Amino acid sequence: MIRTLVLVVVGAALGVAATLFLVQRNSASKLDDSPLALFSSDALTMPAPASVPAPDVSRDFYRRLADADARELARMIADTAAEPPSTDRDLSLAVLLRRHAELDVVGAVRLAREVRVRGAALGSVYSAWARRAPAQVLAALSTISNPEDAADVALALIETLGNDAQAVERVAAVLAERDDESLLRTGTVPVGPIIAPTVVAPPRSPLALLAARWADLGPRHALAVARELRDERVRMVFEAAALRAVARVAPNDVFAELANRRSGNSAQLGALGGAVVELARTDPERVLSAVSGLPVDIRRLAESAAMQQLAERDPAAALRYLEQMPVGMERQALVRVIARAYGKRDAAAALEWARSMGGQQGLVAAVIGGVAEQDPQRALDLALELTSPIERMQAMQFAVGFARTDAEAEAIANRLLAADDAALRDSLAYGVVTTWASRSPDSAMRWLLGSGQNASPNVYQQTGQVLAMRDPRTAIGYSAQIPPAALEQWINGVAQGYAQNDPQGAIDWLRQYAGEPWYDRTAGMVAMSLAQRDGAAAARLVDELDAERLGMQGQQLASMIATNWANGDPAAAAAWAADRRTDAERDMAVRGVVGVWSSQDFAGARQWALRLPQGGTRDAALSMLLTTSAYNSTSELDAAILNGFASDAAPDSAVMQVVQGMAYNDPERARRIVDLHVTDPSARAQAERMIEAANNNGRALRPGVGIAPGMRAVPPSIVMQRPK
Repeated sequence: MIRTLVLVVVGAALGVAATLFLVQRNSASKLDDSPLALFSSDALTMPAPASVPAPDVSRDFYRRLADADARELARMIADTAAEPPSTDRDLSLAVLLRRHAELDVVGAVRLAREVRVRGAALGSVYSAWARRAPAQVLAALSTISNPEDAADVALALIETLGNDAQAVERVAAVLAERDDESLLRTGTVPVGPIIAPTVVAPPRSPLALLAARWADLGPRHALAVARELRDERVRMVFEAAALRAVARVAPNDVFAELANRRSGNSAQLGALGGAVVELARTDPERVLSAVSGLPVDIRRLAESAAMQQLAERDPAAALRYLEQMPVGMERQALVRVIARAYGKRDAAAALEWARSMGGQQGLVAAVIGGVAEQDPQRALDLALELTSPIERMQAMQFAVGFARTDAEAEAIANRLLAADDAALRDSLAYGVVTTWASRSPDSAMRWLLGSGQNASPNVYQQTGQVLAMRDPRTAIGYSAQIPPAALEQWINGVAQGYAQNDPQGAIDWLRQYAGEPWYDRTAGMVAMSLAQRDGAAAARLVDELDAERLGMQGQQLASMIATNWANGDPAAAAAWAADRRTDAERDMAVRGVVGVWSSQDFAGARQWALRLPQGGTRDAALSMLLTTSAYNSTSELDAAILNGFASDAAPDSAVMQVVQGMAYNDPERARRIVDLHVTDPSARAQAERMIEAANNNGRALRPGVGIAPGMRAVPPSIVMQRPK
């Protein structure tokens, strides 16, 4: 309360001073809002000013402000921005920028970004611009790279444009389009594999941040507006954020929502996921009593979130609830949730309970994971005492991931480095050091370089990748200090991390090592990683490598690149695949392209394949086409494809491949295909054996063991693309 009053006094003083001095100047326009309004959304969270400026100081400040032109204001803004961070500094910057916006609104926006103003002050400058040119501001919003800044600006724009559904739709459309990852399926609770994924924006994306901040300003209003939004994705994000906010201030409203949501589509139910987690934090037992009758996905989420909270507070109550559940996968997953929460509360009792459960796999490791959240060193001690190698490694993965400080990370890293078990030493690469490097790269690298040859090369590779993903220049700068025995792995990791943000830059940097004996291997690994994001760049890199030295890796690499590239540009991928340097590499790449292309545009893929010159590559393409057409059509096999094979044996081989896959899904059709197209007696007998084996295999697999109810088993060798 005192902090708020102080801020109000300061804001009022600034507002009065601004009015007295600025209104009197004919050359200056009236400020749209008082300076206090700039901080209305942050008033309760800002620290109290250390002191209130004396009246004479304020008068002098506003006199200078009123007399200053745009150039002088820019100098004042730069000088103020150079001061140490404080509330007074932020208030001064806000007023200066708003005054500058009256004279040159675009210049004020540019200055705000140059001096890195954030929060409501940044939003207010864009808000002033939006009053004059909303279309320009919406276009500029897409250029703000920092997600926090973009959310601040977007929040101000919604307020300026009307604070209604139309305003939200205009602003959210810009952020939704710029999301690099578009929709992701993310679980709301970090533990519990039974949690149903919810379609949302990436949690730290501008769209998700905006939805959360706007909902916090008025949860019920936000919920009402969210349900008016027309775009399903945007509606989901804003409704989920609003329900979370409502759950914090009016939990009974959300419990009523739960009672009314006994049915609905997955998107409607998914919006409740975050709200259920909020309810579970405050009243887990009420959540557990409210889940009966809910659709399975939301019920699983509610049970998992509530059981985690209940086990931390009252493990006995959580176990009593668990005992009432029928034996099955849901109960098994909740056991692990309880184990982790129980370990966080009482390690000794939790371990005793876990060991009494008859050696259920992963239970002791889950308990140690809970211990690690409180005390990573103790968790490491407990993990090292385990005698089962699998159980010990599972527990180690939990233990090393919770080192929160540099001192904890270094202590754990030193213990693992001194371990006799090579597997434990290698766990450094995938646990403590990479986590440490992502949080505190300089400290992690000092330790790693000080360890020299004692650290596994895998540690260098993983650390290099983590650093390069965050800051390629820093990672590259360490390259000269890496021990020779680990240089290949380090360069490999840095190049892969670098390529995730700048593929061509990574390739150009990597070329300096072209004379190294390991260059082709490393470049091949980088290309394999790159293929998933930029097929064309990966293809250019592979074209520079020695196919003979790559061997089988080169064939697999060409196939992977071509297949991934075909998702975006099948014609270009097909042309590249058909031009590979060896027959094996070319055939594998062409099959990969045609498999993807034919599932998206069968006619286009068919036309391309039939135009290929006679030979093995054409036969490989036609074989994949025949399989795709058979699975995606109920008609007879394509005669043009069957007649297009170059060799006599190729059609029979292609038909047998179709029969092998079809036998699992439609054995009667598989037999018709054999009757029509397989004439050789031995081949017909082989086909019949395949059909019978597939049928027996499908009967042998019962629901819940290997396959879901109603599904037939599909042999691992048959992977079909379905049309989009």
